[in-house]
Amino acid sequence: MWDSFIKNINRATSAVTMLFLVVMVVIIFIQIISRAVIGSSFTWTEELARFLMIWVIFLGAGMAFQYAAHISVESLVERLPVKGKKIAQIFIALCSIALFLVLLVKGLEITDKMMVQKSPALRLPMGYVYSVIPISAVLQILNIIDTTKKYVLTGETVREEV
Repeated sequence: MWDSFIKNINRATSAVTMLFLVVMVVIIFIQIISRAVIGSSFTWTEELARFLMIWVIFLGAGMAFQYAAHISVESLVERLPVKGKKIAQIFIALCSIALFLVLLVKGLEITDKMMVQKSPALRLPMGYVYSVIPISAVLQILNIIDTTKKYVLTGETVREEV
């Protein structure tokens, strides 16, 4: 049940991330064409592309744990025996989860405070843009729990398919 839950969460996140990336590319293309043809661009395109890029980065960071895509220093941990590696992985996971919990709490606070501020071109509440911070924190917590559980129980380090 847990494996299918994580797989579905990551599939949905991947689909949303891909959609945002495609929309961002189309919007930037429209901006380039409008500059070349009309001589000026739409005011909203740059802002929307920036917001979509922020969402793509944060959502991608949440899924990166499944692929061991985050930067890490493994030279010390690789020298440990198997039991030591598992203990180190648990310690690193707990430290990471503590950081992501802070990110979740502070992200919720920022999101709430920023709901009153509107973006200049789209007039979109900035809380919607900032809401990706707690969403990403939850994704990262779920994925680090999943990868740590798999590593400690089976020795599996990277998920083949998301």
